[in-house]
Amino acid sequence: MDVVSSGDLLTSSILWQPQAGAWALTAVCKATSQLAPVESPLAARQEPIHEDDEHWNDDAARSLRAASDLAPPPRAARSPAPRSRC
Repeated sequence: MDVVSSGDLLTSSILWQPQAGAWALTAVCKATSQLAPVESPLAARQEPIHEDDEHWNDDAARSLRAASDLAPPPRAARSPAPRSRC
């Protein structure tokens, strides 16, 4: 499934499995603003959606230059909530 934007904003999506037998689709819409006092309009050049983590000099041992925008929630957030006892 593709997420399509009819405007200037960039879009993408990631299909992931929170648990066996269940699927989730996370949609991403990314906007880059030109920071200014009072009002911050959209920047003329929009930062791309990063599908993967990008490290400096393409070296995974180095720090991130840009983090993935398509990461699903952390594993702890995907597990079912504990049932309360009454």
